[in-house]
Amino acid sequence: GVAVALVVDASGSMAAPDYPSAAGGPPAARTARLDAAKQALRLFVAGGAGPDGSRFDGRPADQFALVTFAAWPQ
Repeated sequence: GVAVALVVDASGSMAAPDYPSAAGGPPAARTARLDAAKQALRLFVAGGAGPDGSRFDGRPADQFALVTFAAWPQ
């Protein structure tokens, strides 16, 4: 496996609902940026089915570090 560092913006601007909601949701519904990032990271790390039906294998042999930031990194 490999070591991967994930860096995610957790500032207030990430609450903006400007991503389309998941497949099967109402067409006018929007997903917040931070929620969309969480979904993408979950698919990358754990695998599963994407919103368009594509499959991701996940990365069970890899190690991950998560750094979030807004005004300061944590």
